[in-house]
Amino acid sequence: MSLLRVSTSALARVTKAPTFAMAARGYADGPTDKAGATASSQGWSKREQAQENQYVQQAEKEKLEKLRASIKKQREHLDDVENQLNNLDKK
Repeated sequence: MSLLRVSTSALARVTKAPTFAMAARGYADGPTDKAGATASSQGWSKREQAQENQYVQQAEKEKLEKLRASIKKQREHLDDVENQLNNLDKK
């Protein structure tokens, strides 16, 4: 019987919960009206749309410049071929 008392008292000391304080983490109840207010504001949307339009306009401008350069190169080639044909006709 004494062995049983010793083992239960030792067991009680071992399983006793530690006595130190822990900080509890707090969470919001759910989404609020102000959550993501910056991303959903009209000023932010307008700015983002303006930047997107500017990017598209710049990309289209670059494409047009490449097309114009390509057309100019093809015209030069056609002029050379036409000059060669004219020289052959004269001979």
